[in-house]
Amino acid sequence: MTSTTSSNTATTPVESSRVTTQHRSGDPDLAFQTDDQIYPPKFGDKYEERAYLKHRLTLAFRIFANYGFSEGLAGHITVRDPVDPESFWVNPFGLHFSLIRDEDLIRVDHTGKVVDGGRNRRLNYGTTYGRAFCATDHVLYTNFAGLVFATEEGKAIAACLGDRKAALLGNHGLLTAGPSIEAAVAWFVLLEKLCEIQLAADASAAGSGKPLVKIGHEEALSTHHAIGRPEGGYFTGLTLFQVVEKEFGEMTFLGRGVESL
Repeated sequence: MTSTTSSNTATTPVESSRVTTQHRSGDPDLAFQTDDQIYPPKFGDKYEERAYLKHRLTLAFRIFANYGFSEGLAGHITVRDPVDPESFWVNPFGLHFSLIRDEDLIRVDHTGKVVDGGRNRRLNYGTTYGRAFCATDHVLYTNFAGLVFATEEGKAIAACLGDRKAALLGNHGLLTAGPSIEAAVAWFVLLEKLCEIQLAADASAAGSGKPLVKIGHEEALSTHHAIGRPEGGYFTGLTLFQVVEKEFGEMTFLGRGVESL
């Protein structure tokens, strides 16, 4: 913006001032209803719940495939088995995420031994922006030792994750965990997007010489309270699942599970 005092005077640049007035965004509890509709459906039959979770896991792999989170043989998503909580379901080795069906999934115990299904070899992987971000000094877990085959390495990563929903593994990639598969998938997709945004913001700040505008601690806590809790993760994840459910002629409804269209 420029200002002039007469027709024969030079224009003088005037920097526009940024509005610094603080406003409250309101009660974060208003983001979601506090009832059972914002939580995954409950089952009285553990075998029925197993079938439901296996299908949700299949859909999760389709979501990852749609986002390009599939690189050859690498990568996995797991869900704990409700019938035998000491084991979990995972994708088979050597099958592209977009092709995985419910019957292709295999169940392994905590040592990696297959107890239901075909052969399996577990690997980890990273997304483009997640790996780029994890090559910086922002990582939570710094001891990258290559592909994770050792039990000790897995325990160290789990200890580092603790009760958090996500971890940045140095020179490796992103890791998310959640009380529902919908939340874990949603948080992974969002974290990858946040890494992309942060890398772009850092590059912009470096190029322009202007500092980044950081979110305040109180504002960050309020935002987390509104959308970062398990119910927020589940609700966000539903929209991702609804896209791939169309392939199966299904649609997820809050609190009711999957129904035919």
